[in-house]
This record gives sequence, C-alpha cells and structure tokens, in this order.
Amino acid sequence: RDREQIQANFQAIESIAYSAKELEIERDKLYAEMESISQLMEQAIQNNARVALDQGKYNQEFDEMVERFNNVKEKYDAINEKIEDKKTRHIQAGRFIKALLAEDETTTFSPLLWQNLLDYAKVSRDGKITFVFRNGMEI
Repeated sequence: RDREQIQANFQAIESIAYSAKELEIERDKLYAEMESISQLMEQAIQNNARVALDQGKYNQEFDEMVERFNNVKEKYDAINEKIEDKKTRHIQAGRFIKALLAEDETTTFSPLLWQNLLDYAKVSRDGKITFVFRNGMEI
C-alpha cells in the first residue's frame, strides 16, 4: 500500500516538477532570435563588401549586433542548462523511486538504496561528517 502511494505521489508531481516545456519554448524563441541576428550580420557583411560604407558607422552597427547576439546566446545557454538540470533531476528521481520500490521493507542497510538517497558527504577539518541527501536534507 505504501509503495503504491509513493508511486502515485511521484507520478502526480512528476509532470509538474520536471516539466521543461516552458523553458523549451523560451529556448526556441531565443534560438530564432539568434538566427535572425545572424542573418542580419551576414547581410551587413555582404552589403559592406558590395557598397562603399562609412566604416566607422558600419563597425559600430556590427558591434552592436554582435553584442546583441552574445546577450541572447548567454540567455539561450542558461536556459539550456536549466533544461538539462531538470532532465537530470528527473532521471535521478525516477531511479530513486524505482530503487525504493524494488526494495523489500528496509530494516537493514542497503547499498543501492543508500547510493540513490545520498548526494554527497562532507568531512570537515574537525572530522565531523555531514551527509547531504538528494532532497537537500543534511544529517
């Protein structure tokens, strides 16, 4: 019964907690904007090659396009990182739930369950060990 409840709860929050749909939509908009800026830059280069332009003005406008492209790319990369983080956390949570459900009633130490629960351990200079679990809890 508890296992069914755990699985049902995970499935209920899974699509909300790990959905990257909104981030993917934003990422796609930023990608389209980068493509547009890139095309404008290419057109400016071609126009500069064909027509005698004031090079000071051309360089200033081109530098502004480069800066705009770099700003959009920075946002694009940050959103991609968030998407990958959500995907990784989703996979980790799924593995944890699977391992938890596969275990018999936990009355003894289980290396597999421990591995799925624990994120890392910190050892301080005074020898104190702090275990940090995947959910952020520390003991």
